[in-house]
Amino acid sequence: MITVSVALGLSAYCALAYGGVLVHQQPSALRTIVKAASVAILAAVSAVFGAPLLLTVALVLGAVGDVFLSRDGERNFLFGLAAFLVGHVAYIGLLSGYGDSWAAFASNPAKLGASLIMFIIAGAVVQRMFPYLGALRIPVLIYVLVIVVMGVCAFNLPAEWPFALAILGAVMFIASDAILGFEVFVFEDAEDPRYVPATLLWFLYWGGQLLILITFLVTA
Repeated sequence: MITVSVALGLSAYCALAYGGVLVHQQPSALRTIVKAASVAILAAVSAVFGAPLLLTVALVLGAVGDVFLSRDGERNFLFGLAAFLVGHVAYIGLLSGYGDSWAAFASNPAKLGASLIMFIIAGAVVQRMFPYLGALRIPVLIYVLVIVVMGVCAFNLPAEWPFALAILGAVMFIASDAILGFEVFVFEDAEDPRYVPATLLWFLYWGGQLLILITFLVTA
């Protein structure tokens, strides 16, 4: 029987192959398979080893989104965006079920401060991207609102082991979305390949979900 460590190791191998090599190559079947497998394996681990159903759903949707985003074209981008949007909603449901009461959240200066900083950063990111969004302004604004709510739910988790991993993972995931937004819209027409942002985006995205998965495997 495959153990958790073996499965996570296989996911990490795929993630390294994609983030270190394939992310810089043109779309191909191999590129799509390796990218999607990195998160699909996390979803399988979640399902097999007793993590919450909502986490499994979120990871499956992430893998589906990866399939679409690994291909070119606006239609693929929109389908990928939709998959990630619903995945973030699943994460909201997951994280809100383990957070402190909202009354405790409202009386916690650290959590309120972290949420305020996130709102400010999200506003600055949207302001920077807004002139480039065109017809996608409404979908992107909805997406940003949902990921901000996910971040607030993450900040409302207990700031202790193992939930601190999920908080960090959610922040990493949100940061990857911000980088993706800049790469897709602001720097879409950049002449030179942008290797560092592409690699950083991927490992923040995959690593963030890995940390969230570890959190809920530990608590299962």
